[in-house]
Formats: sequence, C-alpha cells, structure tokens
Amino acid sequence: MELELLEGIFHRIGKIYTEKSSGSSSVPMRSKESLRGKDDRHRKEFIEGREKYLEERSNQLKHKSIRKLRGDSGYSSMIQSGHSSIQASKSPSPVPPDQHPRPRVDTRERKWLVCQTGVVAVRLVHQDVASRVEDTSRSASNTPEDTAAPQKDENTIEVEIEDTGDVINVDARFLEEAGPASQNTTADLSELQVVTESQVLASVCSRFSQGDYQTRLGTSLVSVNPMRRTDSGCGRTSRSRRSGGSGCEPLLNRVEEIYRKAILTEQTQSLVMMGRSGSGKSCNFKQSLAYLIETTQPPPESRFTLEKMHAMDCLLESFCSTRTSLNTHATRLVQLMELQFDRQGYLAGGSVEMALPDTNRLLRIGRLSGEPTFPILYQVQAALGKSNLFLPPRMLSKNSFFTPLQEDVEIMTALEDWGRVCEAMELLEMVQEEQDSFWIILAAITNLGYIAKCLETGEALDPASLAKIAKLLGVKSDDLKQVFSRPNTPRTISPASSLATSSTSSRTSSPAPPASPLGYRGICTSMPDLTGQAADNVRRLAVNLYAELLSRLVGYINRSIRPSTVQPSNIFIFDSPGFQNPATTGEKPSAGFVELCYNYLQEKLQDLFNSEKIDKISQGKAALKVLFAKRGNAKPILNLLERQGQKGSKRTRTLGRRESKRVRFQNTAPGLFTLLHRAANCPWSDDEVFLQRLIAHWGSSCNGGLVERVEEDKFMLRHSLGTNPVRYSVRGWRQLSYSMGRTNLALELLRKSSREELVVNSPSLVYHGIGMNQTPLTLSDVKARMSCLQVQVQVETVVQLLARTEISFVFCLLPHNLAGLCELFKKSPGRHSNQKLIRDQLRGYQIVDYLNALKCTSCSRESELTNRLLDSEACICKVKESSERSGLAGELWHGLQLAVLNAITNLDSVETAITSLTRTVSLPAHPISQALDETGLLLLEGGSVSLNLKGILD
Repeated sequence: MELELLEGIFHRIGKIYTEKSSGSSSVPMRSKESLRGKDDRHRKEFIEGREKYLEERSNQLKHKSIRKLRGDSGYSSMIQSGHSSIQASKSPSPVPPDQHPRPRVDTRERKWLVCQTGVVAVRLVHQDVASRVEDTSRSASNTPEDTAAPQKDENTIEVEIEDTGDVINVDARFLEEAGPASQNTTADLSELQVVTESQVLASVCSRFSQGDYQTRLGTSLVSVNPMRRTDSGCGRTSRSRRSGGSGCEPLLNRVEEIYRKAILTEQTQSLVMMGRSGSGKSCNFKQSLAYLIETTQPPPESRFTLEKMHAMDCLLESFCSTRTSLNTHATRLVQLMELQFDRQGYLAGGSVEMALPDTNRLLRIGRLSGEPTFPILYQVQAALGKSNLFLPPRMLSKNSFFTPLQEDVEIMTALEDWGRVCEAMELLEMVQEEQDSFWIILAAITNLGYIAKCLETGEALDPASLAKIAKLLGVKSDDLKQVFSRPNTPRTISPASSLATSSTSSRTSSPAPPASPLGYRGICTSMPDLTGQAADNVRRLAVNLYAELLSRLVGYINRSIRPSTVQPSNIFIFDSPGFQNPATTGEKPSAGFVELCYNYLQEKLQDLFNSEKIDKISQGKAALKVLFAKRGNAKPILNLLERQGQKGSKRTRTLGRRESKRVRFQNTAPGLFTLLHRAANCPWSDDEVFLQRLIAHWGSSCNGGLVERVEEDKFMLRHSLGTNPVRYSVRGWRQLSYSMGRTNLALELLRKSSREELVVNSPSLVYHGIGMNQTPLTLSDVKARMSCLQVQVQVETVVQLLARTEISFVFCLLPHNLAGLCELFKKSPGRHSNQKLIRDQLRGYQIVDYLNALKCTSCSRESELTNRLLDSEACICKVKESSERSGLAGELWHGLQLAVLNAITNLDSVETAITSLTRTVSLPAHPISQALDETGLLLLEGGSVSLNLKGILD
C-alpha cells in the first residue's frame, strides 16, 4: 500500500514537471513511453535495418579492398599457392607428424619489472618469494624476525626475463603484479584480470606494436597516434583489418553504439577528444564525424552531406589550423559539432560552434620563431597579391605579420589550396558577395601589416596606403586615423608591459625584453610612446578583423548545414587544441598565455571525466569512497587557475616585513586569472609584479608544489597530476589581458562601412564566444567579458554543455614527443613507443583509477547481490521493529539494515582492492587500518572492523 502511494506521488510529480517543461519549451515534451525509447516494434525494425545496411556497406568495402590487392600485389596468387599453414594440404601423401614438441607451459608467477624506459615481463625464480614481493613496501617491523640476512638481501628478488631468459636480481619495490600473457593484447582494458599501471601500459604498447592503435576502455576509448600520413578529410581509415566482420575499428564501433543509443533513447550523447597536441584528436574527430554523416544519409540527401563536411574541413583547415613546434596540423580553436537526427535515425543536419580562437597567432609576435601564420593569408596573397586589393609587392615585403611566399613551388601549392577554398565556399552556398568580403578583409589585414611595420621601425607612413585600407573597409580616412590614434580605454594610464614601455606609469618598470622573435618578447620597444600606442591599435584592429572573419565563416557554415526544425536526437562531437608543452621538442621554448588557456581547458575536461565517470561509480558506495579517498584529481590546479578569491569579506591578515615580503593579502588566495585581471586594471603593475603575487599566493610547499618560479619572468606549472610540467613566460600577459577588455575596433569600423558585404549590425562591441549570447548577462558576466576572465567563462560554458549529455571520452596518446611531426620525417618511425611517456599520460588521465572503479563494481553482479541479500535476510530480525516501525518507514529501515550488513560482509574485497591499489611503484603501501581510519567511514574497535553507521546516517 505504501509503495503504491509512493509510486503515485512520483508519477504526479513527473506529470507536473512535464507540463511545466512543455509550457516553457518551444519543442513539445514527449510522453513517458517516448522518453523511455521507441516501442518494441519500431526498435526492432530500426536495429534490423541498421544491421542490414552496415553488412552491405562492409561487403562493398571488402570487395573494393580485394580488387585493389589483386591488381599487382600478388596477394591472390599467394592465397592459391597453398603455402599458408592454415590452408589444408592438397597432396595425397599423409601429413607427417609434428616433429617439434609443444613448448612447456611456465607456471611460475609472472611480474612486471618497472624500468626507467618502460616495463619488462619477468618470472619469479622461486615461488616462495611471492609473499615477499607483496610485503616489501611495508615497514621493516612486519618482516620475519628469524631471518638473519641483511635488509638489502631481503628486498632483492631473483627473476628471469621472459624474452631473453636471463636471471637477474632486482629490488622487489620495482615489481608489479602481472596478468597472463594473453591479456597483453586484450581489445578492452576493462576486461583485464589484473589492473595495475604496468599491466595497462603493457597492453596498450603491445597492441600498438601489432598495429592496433585503438583500445576500448569500457564506454570510453584509448587511441595512440599511429604516426602515419592521413588524408585531410579522414573519411575512413586507409588501414584494412585482417580480421573478419564489419571491418570497423574500435572508434567506429563506439560511434555506432553512441548513435544507436541516441536514436533509441533520444538522450543527447557526446564524444569528447582529449590528449596532448599531436596525439591525433582532430583525426579521430573527423573519422567519427565522417562515419556518422556517411552512414545516416536519408534517401533524399540531408542538408549536411559528406561533400559539405569535406568543404567545411577545408575551410577550417585554412582559417584555423597551422603548423606549430608540436604538430604539423595544429587546430587553434575549440570546435563543437552537433548532429541532429530524426525519429527514423536519418541525419537532418548539424551545426558547429567555436570558442577560444587563437587570433593572436595572426601576429608575428604571437607565435614562436619559425612558425607560420594561418594558411589562408598565404593563399590569398599568392592568388590576389597583384590585384588592386593589395599594396604594391615592394611594400608588402615589409610585413609585420608574416613573410610573403617567395619560392615558385610554395606559390603554386598555395594557389591550388586557394582554388579548393573557393570550391568549398561555393559548395556551402556562399554567394559571390560573401566570398568577396573574405578576400577584402584578408587584404586589409595584410596591408595593416605594412602599416604596423612602419610604426615599429619609425618610417614615414604613405597617406595613399592609409587611404587604400580605408577604401577597402568602406570607411573614411579620418575614421581610420582616429582608430589608430585612439588612447587607451578606460581612461587610465597605459599599462606597463612588454609591448609598450612606460617610464611614468609603472612603480617597478619591466626590464627591456631581449631581441628575440618568441612570443611578445620580440617586439621593438625603442619607439616613442605615441608611435607604440598607434602600432598597438593597428595590431589590435587586425586581430579583431580576423575574429570577425571567423564569426562570419561559422555563421555561413551553419546556414548551409543546419536543419529547418529541431530534431529529437542529437550527438555532440568535441575537439580542441591539446595540452601545449613546447619545451618537449626543439629548442625548448616557453609557453605563452594562449597555451595556458588550452591547458586549462584540458584540465577542466579531465575534471569532467573524474566527476562523470569515476565519482558517479563510487557515488553512494562507501567501500569505493574508501578506495579512492587518496587518489589524485585536477581540483588543486583548477583552484590555482580559476579561484575568484574571497568576495564580500574584508578580513585580511598582515605579516611583518621581517617575516615575509607579503605585507597584506586576503585569507583566500585568488587564482591566476583573477590576479591577471587585477594586474591589468592596476596602472602601476606589470608582468613581474603579477608573477610575484602569483608565487606569493601559490608558491608555498603547502600547495603541493604546483607552481614554481624558475626565472625572472618564467614559472613552472605541473599539469596532469604532475606528469606534464609546463614552463610559461609571463612576458606580455598583462597587455594581452588588458586588450581583451577593450573595444572591438573591427566592429566599430564595420558598423560605419559603406560596403554592404562588410557592414555588421552587432549590438555588442566585445567579442562573445560560444554560448555567451544565449542568456541575459549578469554583472559578473559583463565584467568577465571585459577582461581575461572571458576565457574562464567560455571554458565553463563548454564544460556545462557537455555535462548535460552522456559523455564518451577518447583519450589520445602520444607514442613519442615528435609524433605530431611525423609527416616531416624522411623515414617512417615504425611502431616503437616511448613507454615512459605513455605511462605519464595514462597516469595523468587516471585510467587505472577508472579501471579499478569498474573492477570493483563488476565484482558484485546482480545475481550474486540478490543471493547475498536473500541469505542475509535471515540475519535481520524485524519482529520487534514491526510493531514500532510499521508501513513504509519499517520497510526503508529494513532495507538500510540489509545494505549495512552487505557492506560489512564484503570487507575482504575492500582490503584486497586497497592492497592492489597501493601496491604500485609511485604510491607506498599503507596498512588497511590507516586507510580506513583516515576516511572515517570504517572504524577499528577492539581489533575488528566495523561500519561507522552514525557518520553515514549523519
């Protein structure tokens, strides 16, 4: 009776919520049966039709690959020759018996020997030392007292290397538990019998050496960069599988599962690419996108076809990708692709959103030495450089933004690429006027590079060049000159930075930057203040124009591929620039502010994986909370980056000058973005003062050594749980943050333009990122948009959008630090991997923590749990309580007793899991009493372990 009443209450609440939601949403809310999925008949028809289509598609691809192999490779003749050991013999003579005896099965215990370069499989020579391997990390008091050997001999184990058979003595601390050899090539890491860091590392590296670059990770995926050339479109992988079946790789299989779940349940799905720069995120992004578009086309083609996808990829490659010191095809913006499907599972259309575009890379001072700017600038100048859009070539050779192409081969390649860009624009239904607007703005940006060069070198400006730029933009020359001579806004003294020196506005003037082209350090600072401010305005106008160009590009793409109506099912595919650490390659330069923003986004994605996958598994399970009480997470470094500081409190504490250089500061230390925002608004501050305050707040040892000052203007920040330390240079950060809060000069000029193809009607003069124009702005949002805090707002918006979906992660790994530059190698790097680098990435992404959580949940299956509950019901006496707790309260109390009893009776599995978790090279093992005592969930009373029932109920 009570349960029926409870069900009725929840049904009524759901009905009220449905009515409210349907009244506030433009899309009618579906019924309860529709939310649960299609009916059985529709579901069955959809699955059967999908299986039939994929089988036909697989047969077609298989026939194409066989025809290619039979062309001139001799593969078909090898099949008919009978040399294969699998093919039956055609000879009438009897088959001779096998002369070679079967190899003896080694029954000795198998371990992983952890070395500096990786892991090696070994066997214990004596089985009686197996217990010593488990106890070596414990204290010396736990060793047997009757052992007369010294401590060094007790911790030394004699092992035999599997591959070579050599017998060596090793320290037992460097041995980790290993599974059987057959587990090294498992296709799903969640099926590993032994979950240790070395076992996961060996499985990934073994599959990589065999040519299997992708491995399942439960509902996620691990992908290693194969270090080979790939097509620009990346529609399908060129590598053919040797096994039978559909021929799909693990990534495409997972994409198929996501698609079916999105159609059958109408729940929004998302696929998130994570990894370091050059690990293959964009390639996996394009593979997934191409597979969904190609296999879900309706009989009449949808608005988003495979040809439009390749056209969109061509435009984004030209406008938003470039070569860096880590990657030959580095994506320099965050892109979120949405695909919408109708109720029959056909693709209706899609849309793309962007965030955090690296528009400062347009400038020569915004990139490292030897790195080019965006390819579209070279392509347009090679095609239209001699037209009346550009200044004479003798002037453009002196360009502050980039160096024009000189070699004939480079010019011909740029012309071919420009032709593809024009075809892509026509395919995406851009009219001629809209295409001309791109060439006009790009020509104006190129001509502004000559103006900036003249201002930097102190040369006289030609009035005709200013008039030409004003004519291109459709504005008056006086309006353009007024923008160039505009003072800093708001009315404060110009900030002291590396871009423009000041002798009066800084309390502690910044040191003169060295003559280097790296970042903002290479700008000339010997010019007068007015000339430097004019050059700053010219650079800011060029960056704002390119940002407006990207906004137009995304708008035109969405106009061509977006469906006419909102569809019931959708899938998000997310791609972003990976972890940036330039010091791992080449001359080991320092990272800048843009690299910090992208690394901050990767830390937020890792925290999202931690909360959506690991924390949800341990939610409500006290035993799993005990297991993961000491695991690392991204919270400390996120606090360092994004903490807002103490609001509404004036409490401060003062230290004596003799005790510390810090005189007065708040109790809650503000984060890096907040400190940079305050430094940009403070007239007398500079880059060095900002760094001093950052180290003063976060440089102490109590913060775990996350940040460390290494030079006068550089600091080290340890990302990915300390496995990826990145050295940053703060030179120019304050000026960059200050520029983010200033008026968008491009929008201000284009609003006055007389050209219809260039005029804009945007009410805002501040660039808004993804999702920032969808809801009304609060005061804090307005402040964030007027400073470097807009980076934090955009990242939070992206993460919140992904958190509302069911996420599947793809962890992309680097096999070598130079894997992103493999196209520049003269010789193929092969299939050898840097195991130490892969171990650091696995540890930073918390793969082992996730596998341990999955293993703990898989141990208690539904059937076993039911049997245990049935057996434990006899242990609960509720005769006396039935008189006191009747009805629903009594049933709930009885269920709570069963849950407590089930948790107490499974403490042996908890102890086993903790022992396996702490028995690693990096983490010292602790007794179970210490681990349980620190969590407070389990108590030690009289030598027995009991559940802290009071603490759980409270």
